[in-house]
Formats: sequence, structure tokens, C-alpha cells
Amino acid sequence: DFSFPSHDWSVVYSHVPFDRPYTIPSDFDPNLALALVWADTMNEAKQRADRFIRETKIKGKDSSGNSITTNLHYLKDNLDRLLTF
Repeated sequence: DFSFPSHDWSVVYSHVPFDRPYTIPSDFDPNLALALVWADTMNEAKQRADRFIRETKIKGKDSSGNSITTNLHYLKDNLDRLLTF
């Protein structure tokens, strides 16, 4: 399962197909997708980023049968620190 929310304030770029199962090769780039979220204020952008992360679904198994590891929890837990300019 590899799906992202669709909002008029976000866009996702990825080489991973969304319409069929896909095996990620062992020599893959660990960046499976780039998501951009925008808003008029930084506070609103953080709220939207939090929502976007909560609505994102990335599930699957690696070659050893273990669940795929993502950085979604890290991103959500660190939004205040990461989205500071």
C-alpha cells in the first residue's frame, strides 16, 4: 500500500507506480517520494503537513519479510523543528 492524500495545497512526486504492486530493487534510492505542502503562513503549513503525514499510507514487506521502515513518525514528531526558517 503506497498512497498519499490529494489536496489542492500539496503535490507528490515519485517514481513508484500507484496503480500496481511494485518491488523496490535492492539498489534503490531511499527517497521513494517527495511531498510538497504549502500555505499562506508557517503555522498553517505545519498543520497541513501534519494532516498530510497522518493521511499517508506506506505499507509493505522488505525482502526478509519485515515491515517497511519509513520516516513518517520522525517527520510528524519533528515538524516544529524541521519547518523553521
